Amino acid sequence: MDINLVIGIVGLVLAIVGSYSAWKSKKVKKIVYEHMQPIIVNDFLKGQDLYSLKVVYEDEGSEPIYVEDAYASYIRFSNLGNEPITRDDIAKKDRFRLELFGSDILTISLLEVTRDSCGIELGKIEDNEDHISINIDFEFLDKSDGGLIQILSKNDKYLAKVKGTIIGMPKGIQETKSTPSVQKTSGLGCGIMIFIYITSLYYISELYEFITGSLGGVWIMILPVISMFIILFGAMGVLLVFGKKGKVDFPKQLLAPDWYGMRKYMEFRFQQNNNEQRE
Repeated sequence: MDINLVIGIVGLVLAIVGSYSAWKSKKVKKIVYEHMQPIIVNDFLKGQDLYSLKVVYEDEGSEPIYVEDAYASYIRFSNLGNEPITRDDIAKKDRFRLELFGSDILTISLLEVTRDSCGIELGKIEDNEDHISINIDFEFLDKSDGGLIQILSKNDKYLAKVKGTIIGMPKGIQETKSTPSVQKTSGLGCGIMIFIYITSLYYISELYEFITGSLGGVWIMILPVISMFIILFGAMGVLLVFGKKGKVDFPKQLLAPDWYGMRKYMEFRFQQNNNEQRE
């Protein structure tokens, strides 16, 4: 096999792998949050017209509050970049905080954290003219560190936003939706694929030489394969750099409680059954 051909193929592969590795290793800070929609927590106990059921909310040191309905929702946030974020990275004039607009909030509490050593805490609730806010403090957030916040309210008619300015994060805090984990190709897997590809090129040329007695026209067979390889990796590079970013995965420690997931599933099945009956 022509040594120049081998050198050219290996050089192309190394250039593509090197560019991809450099892109993946770029240091970024990226705080992402998700607001899991409110669901009512007491409707399944109601007896329609047979009786009336009310919920009693009693905070420590306060008088009991009787409410017709109680709703629970969750907000989880995490540093999904590969650069640590520390308390000093939070702008003093635009603190990292949760803001809630348009609802009677009963309580806001920190339910889970990925690691206690991160020092994640909630401040005091501040009542503003059109919304309430609560600061979210932390010592640091390494990659995949974050917290899960629980919100209890009297209704579900409110808007929740996580805001603040983080130094070195010009795109700001991003809201997203989660998605189930999918199988990803590891670096070792990519290396094996490239090795198989180069090996196949070698044996194609050897087979060509065995059949024809020379390598004079081997490019006729190999060129389409090389072209396909270049197009494939070029398309992957364009999608990685310029493609629309999809949903993301949060750490498993920040999953909502099991009962919340069951209720959401029940609501989905109920709506699905109603749609089938209408059809």
